Amino acid sequence: MFAALCLVATLLLVVEIWRSFAGYAYPWHMPRLYAVSALTWLFSTLLPLYFYTAYRLPRWPLAASMLLACIALAGALPAHFDSRCWWMFLTGLAASLALNLIAVWRRLPGSRGGTLIALASCALFLLTGSQFAEGSFALVVCFLLLPLSAQLLAQLLRERSKAARARQLENQLLRKSMQPHFLMNSLSLISELNAQSPQAAETFIEALGAELRMLNEFAQQPSIALTQELALCQNYLSIMGTRLQQPCSLQLDGEAAGISVPPALLLTALENAFSHNRYRHGAVFILRSARHAKTQVLTLVLPEGEARPHAGGGVGEQYIRASLQAVFGDAANYACHPQQAGWRLTFSLPAAP
Repeated sequence: MFAALCLVATLLLVVEIWRSFAGYAYPWHMPRLYAVSALTWLFSTLLPLYFYTAYRLPRWPLAASMLLACIALAGALPAHFDSRCWWMFLTGLAASLALNLIAVWRRLPGSRGGTLIALASCALFLLTGSQFAEGSFALVVCFLLLPLSAQLLAQLLRERSKAARARQLENQLLRKSMQPHFLMNSLSLISELNAQSPQAAETFIEALGAELRMLNEFAQQPSIALTQELALCQNYLSIMGTRLQQPCSLQLDGEAAGISVPPALLLTALENAFSHNRYRHGAVFILRSARHAKTQVLTLVLPEGEARPHAGGGVGEQYIRASLQAVFGDAANYACHPQQAGWRLTFSLPAAP
């Protein structure tokens, strides 16, 4: 809407100034006047509609119809072209001022600044005289659009801040949901192991305690070192190896130093692997680390196992994507692809300088 306002204002000024540069050709006199009138009507309509949409006021069809009717009535006055344009523009300014006053009464964000802009524009327009396009219109439009652009930029920054805060809260909620999920699964494992081997259950409880301590410590940080994440994963695989009575390990191919990741990023991928697969003979996971220019690529290879029914709601996948977005924004990318003997997860992160 704001871009349309700027475009129409530019076209109107070009149509008006055109005769000063190209000379005044009488056959073009009436088409130019009709063009000025049409563009003035369009600008006078778009201006209050801009405020209406910016404040998201209710009853849009009714208000738009009344607004168009008022401006059309001003344009149909039996007067000279310049006078009709003057009245149309004044009607648009008055409607904009009224909408801003309604927004102030509703205590909407940005309404006070908008009211000051509209009020000052009305006063300036009335004080500049009757020379519409040569003087008052050009002056008022420049005065009007500059603070509107600043207000729009401030609103954009507020919206981006709100969106970032919403993503941060979503990420925190997902983190909190991961810990109870892991704990519930672990408690059921303890019950099974206690019946089979109390010694194995005791070892499992110790490993579980260490895992929960690390999770609680790392969850308070936006990102952790990859070496810390690997320690978390190794401890988790030790827990799963105790349960399966089979070796489970994570092998690193490449360097881990100087790389930061969101906490529990790889751990979540491993948990998903065990949730969707049954590894009766243990499992070997491979993490490949490679740097390409300014991008650090982590590739986690998940072995194939026996497919098992899984009733999860995709929380793990949501956490992976939300945590990457919260830490790296659009600079990070995550992809999951099937391969011949399992799955390949790729995490593309901005490399440290």
